[in-house]
Formats: sequence, structure tokens, C-alpha cells
Amino acid sequence: ACALSQNSLMIEITRAVQGLAAAFMSPAALSIVLTTFKEGKERAKALSVWGAVAAGGAAAGVLLGGVLTEYLSWRWNFFVNVPVGIAVFMAALWYVPESKASLNHKKLDLPGAVSVTVGLIALVYAITQAPSKGWLATQTVVTLVASVLLLAFFIWNEARSKHALMPLSIFKVGTVAGANLTQLPLTASMFSMFFFISLYIQSILGYSPVLTGLGFLPITVVIGFISFGMSHVIGKVGYRKPLLVAPLLMASGLFYLSHISANGSYWVDVFPGLILMAAGMGMMFISLTIAATSGVPHHESGLASG
Repeated sequence: ACALSQNSLMIEITRAVQGLAAAFMSPAALSIVLTTFKEGKERAKALSVWGAVAAGGAAAGVLLGGVLTEYLSWRWNFFVNVPVGIAVFMAALWYVPESKASLNHKKLDLPGAVSVTVGLIALVYAITQAPSKGWLATQTVVTLVASVLLLAFFIWNEARSKHALMPLSIFKVGTVAGANLTQLPLTASMFSMFFFISLYIQSILGYSPVLTGLGFLPITVVIGFISFGMSHVIGKVGYRKPLLVAPLLMASGLFYLSHISANGSYWVDVFPGLILMAAGMGMMFISLTIAATSGVPHHESGLASG
């Protein structure tokens, strides 16, 4: 449907549907990993593969997207997912064992679901519209206030609801709270970096979509190499020490990239920063995922994954 879109509204709606599906799929996939592999070296190894695929996928998508856009059309960035989706559907049907949460109720926390969804939509809308409307414009202020009130209501509701969508007690388990708070700014910086460096390489350096994608290839290689090695590292030193080093590497990479100039070059201004970022990302994804799911009871693995 995204590939067949005829206008911006249609692609926005179909992308929203993609986001909804991803919200179901991604936590479920991670939950399968958590329930299949025992906590310890076995799970660390499985999560290393998970982390390598998750982190490397973002960079690989830039490369493949450039090839598809330049030689076919932007629509093929969406068409190419159809056979992949069919393959995943069949593989899940054949190979993934069924598992269900042992809940003693089937009630949906509708107030919580509506308030957190609308609250986050309002927050994103306000932030994206603020540069053109103005940060002090009535629309921006009203939307931000509405977002804060809705999210505050969500937290209040979760604290008192018998069947909460997100029981706040989950944040008292192990390092769940710390890992999630850490991941928020790190992931935000990572995705914004991809966006702005893509613009810089194409618009300022004048690279084609394919060459731009190739420019991100080192990230995929470094992330993959480090992620697969992290299972052995975590098995020996745990996940805390890598979590101290990874943000420093990412911050160093961002600091380096913040100095790119309009007259710069890829190898001097971009490449070193990307390598530092990739090294930090490779260490971060696995370590944070383990930290965010360690000590979580089996019946709450889906919640922790989400």
C-alpha cells in the first residue's frame, strides 16, 4: 500500500499502519528470544545475534534503499518487503513454537492505551510542527500541554488500574528502568545521525543514492563484527562495563560529526565519526537489551520486550 501511494496523505496513513504492525511484531519477536533461551550465556549469545541484526539493519537499509531508489524507484523500497513479509509469515508458521501469557483476565486497559497513544502522537506532532509554526505559537503550546496532560493521566492510570497496560512495578525489576532511560537518548541520537548524515552526503558532498548507501556500509560491518563478539565479552565481564564504554564511543562519534564543514569530504569529516558511532552501537544494543530484560519474570517477558 505504501508503494502504491498516490499522494502524501496516503503514504502517511499507510506508514502509520506499518508502525502499528511494528508495535505488535518487534516486542513479540524479542519476547520469543527471551522465553526460548535461558538467562546467562545462552541468552547473551542469542541477543548478540538479535542486536547485530537490529542495529545492522538500519545501516544496511540505507545502502539497499540507495540502490533501489537509483536503479528502480522509491516505490521499490516498499515493494521489496512483500516477499520478505511472506517468508517471515511462513517461517513463523512452521518454526516458531506457540506461547501465550498465563493471564488470569482478558481485559484491555483502554484508558491507558488511548491516553499514551494520543499523548505520544500529540508530542511528536508538536515537535515536528514547532519549527514552522513557532515554539510559542498557540497550536504548539496547546498540543504540548495536551500531550503532557495525557501522559500524566496515563502514568496515574497505570498506578491505580487493576489490569494496567504497563504495570509500573516492572521498573522495580533489576535494571529495567535504568536501561530504558539510557536507551532513549542514545537511540534518538543514532536515528537523527542517520538522517542528517544522509542529507549531508547527498546534498553537500553530491553523492548519488547508491554511493550514499555505500558510505554507510562501514557501519554495518563494524556493528556486525562487534555485536557477534559481544556474547563472549558479556559472558566474561557482564553487561555493565560495556554500558560504560558504549555511550562514550557514541558521544565521541557525534562530537566528531558535529564539526563537519560545507567544504568537507567523506573520509575526513564523516568516516571516522561513523566508525566511532558504529563501535558504540554494536556494544550498546546487546548490553542494553540484556540489562532491560535481566531478572524479569517469565510471564512479564512480553512487557519488558515492549
